[in-house]
Amino acid sequence: MKMRPTLVCLAVAGAVAATVLPNVAGASNGRPELVGWAGGTVVTALDGTVTSDMTAPSSINSSAAGATNSNSVGNVSVSNLIAGAAVTTSESTVSVAGGIEIVSRAKTTGLSLLGGLISASAVDTTSVARLVNGAVTSTISTTFVGLKVSGVQLPLTIPKNFGATIPGVASIVFNAAYSVPGDATIRTDAAGMYVSLLQSRGPNSAGTEITLNPVHAEVGVSAPLDASPVGGMGYGTKVSAAATDQVRVNSGPTAYNVMAGGGTSGIDRVNATGGVNIPGVAAAGAAKTIANGTALPTGSNATMTVEITGVNLFGGLIRADLLKGVAHASKLPGKPVALSESTSLVHLVIAGKAIPLNVSPNTVINVAGLGKVTINQQLEVGTYCMARLLDIKLSTAGFGLAGGAEVEVGTAIAYIG
Repeated sequence: MKMRPTLVCLAVAGAVAATVLPNVAGASNGRPELVGWAGGTVVTALDGTVTSDMTAPSSINSSAAGATNSNSVGNVSVSNLIAGAAVTTSESTVSVAGGIEIVSRAKTTGLSLLGGLISASAVDTTSVARLVNGAVTSTISTTFVGLKVSGVQLPLTIPKNFGATIPGVASIVFNAAYSVPGDATIRTDAAGMYVSLLQSRGPNSAGTEITLNPVHAEVGVSAPLDASPVGGMGYGTKVSAAATDQVRVNSGPTAYNVMAGGGTSGIDRVNATGGVNIPGVAAAGAAKTIANGTALPTGSNATMTVEITGVNLFGGLIRADLLKGVAHASKLPGKPVALSESTSLVHLVIAGKAIPLNVSPNTVINVAGLGKVTINQQLEVGTYCMARLLDIKLSTAGFGLAGGAEVEVGTAIAYIG
């Protein structure tokens, strides 16, 4: 399989498109912006449909050293593809002599892919981007412990972007690495491995890709010192297991999108998936998130939009033609932050009951055999606002999930500062 660099920074992990942060007016006196994210596993069909997106996702967006974030999950399983893997992810910003760096890391242990044809005690992937004395550099690495691939003789030290094939089963790229430097900016992307099916396996068609340990680290230019930085995050769907590490994890955030503090220079920054297919839980025709922001001395604006079409949850128990949510935050000099949220729920039907377009924010209904459903969820805290179209919390086990599991559909978050 030929490595496709765009997959590292776009389709893989359903993550924010990793373009170099655009310069904005006044960027010459801006602060460095450090952006990173990491995940454990991703499964994407050939047509772009997401079966399982970024498990144990974590992310960070900071302009100062000392910021940290992490996530973990004890058991990642995707039918016929992944069994029993444990994942930890983390990001941190660190002061170094003459500058600053961001470290993004994903570690997967107890790995078993394709019924044991690929296995490893541990796969540990790290992506580092740094700015030192005005110069940008990067470091990308993956270490493998106990890696075994059926019918393949692997070198003792696996070089970057090393390819192998299990005949008639899968093509593999190990230690995938991709780095793009710019003018005082750099982005790095890595993955422990890509696995592409050469023939169907269970419900997974030929061309389905498994990505292990996608990680991203980026240094760019933030808002000018005399402007309020912006921020935002959005995703199409997310399935969170109950508070136990012994239940199956289905999917992290799909069409995941993050807005850096310097904004997007007013240009839409889009991430989309061709569809969502989480067996028994969620299906959708497409999911898309759009980030748009500016951070200028004359004023700052952040808008995050999420759109999902053809929604079908829990075997038809919840359906909608289109769900759309927008979160917006803005600030003018000398004025307080203004927040707003809006939603559109087109032909939303829950348990046979049609939900009106103008349903009140934070409407809660209880659905027999499922649990609590919050519709048009809206939240404002300080300089932060959120619009979430649906939030479902299972009261009992069902649909392949444990009781207490949560399914989020259509989340848009925007903030200032």
